[in-house]
Amino acid sequence: MNGSAASTSNNPEDNAGNHQVEKIAHRAGFIWKLPLFGAVGFGIGFMLICGISSTILDLAINATNHAFGEPGIGPLGSVFKGMVAGSIGGAMLGLAIKEKKYAGYFALAGALGFGLAFAYLTLFLYDAVYDIGRFMIKFIFWGVQDYEIESSVAQGVGAGTFVGALGGFILGLASPKGRWIAAPLLAIVGAFWFSNAFTFGAMIFDASCSPWNGMGGAVGGFLFGLTLAIFYWIYDKRPLSKKNSPTDPH
Repeated sequence: MNGSAASTSNNPEDNAGNHQVEKIAHRAGFIWKLPLFGAVGFGIGFMLICGISSTILDLAINATNHAFGEPGIGPLGSVFKGMVAGSIGGAMLGLAIKEKKYAGYFALAGALGFGLAFAYLTLFLYDAVYDIGRFMIKFIFWGVQDYEIESSVAQGVGAGTFVGALGGFILGLASPKGRWIAAPLLAIVGAFWFSNAFTFGAMIFDASCSPWNGMGGAVGGFLFGLTLAIFYWIYDKRPLSKKNSPTDPH
């Protein structure tokens, strides 16, 4: 009887504490689905960017722009493409988490982040992309002179850095825990990878639609997911007292 009393407490606070310990023990571990789902989601999303270019949407936007005297696809098409890639990639990342409501949160964050990145890039930073890329190259490779930097490389680095950093940061804000750490982590990872992906696409495929869109997006999604998986694994290793502290965001 004493053993039974010792194993089961009538105190609600004790039971709540035991439940919290069990929940945290269950959450601990490496979420291998995150990099896999991220690769699939962003791979599909960035492949669709090329597919959208030949759909009726582009025809409608071109017709609208032509009616208002604006040639080409215009900013609206770029925004839509960024939203498609970000929402699909984000939704897949969210599906890798046990609570499926985060699929919606990550999808919204991805659409907002990559949509804003493509919009700002198209509307305001298009002429400054070369300068951004040149600055980043000179920052990383100290001593490189301007005449040694090819324009296609600088443009790819500039565009990829901006898109990856802004898209990754807003995507990280949807994180169910430690979002103010996850956001800058994904911004750094996004800037690093997409600067390389955009540069490779600009140099090898002349910025045209190609299988590299899907492959580049898949690698980016894999790195986003891997970063979150490692971060969550470390986060869940923290002492219980810190997880339950009032300053803990989740």
